[in-house]
Amino acid sequence: MLTARGLDTLGNAAPAHVESVRHHFIDRLAPADLAALEQIARRPEQAEDDSGE
Repeated sequence: MLTARGLDTLGNAAPAHVESVRHHFIDRLAPADLAALEQIARRPEQAEDDSGE
């Protein structure tokens, strides 16, 4: 459960977190690496589609 104060804290931290992840991780990947990461990230969704859930 997240309190209103916790949600505000999370909302305030999110932009800096996203920028840091982009700078330290995403921006350092080659286009082929990003494509592979996207394919991996879709697997749980594909598994749900295959199982009919």
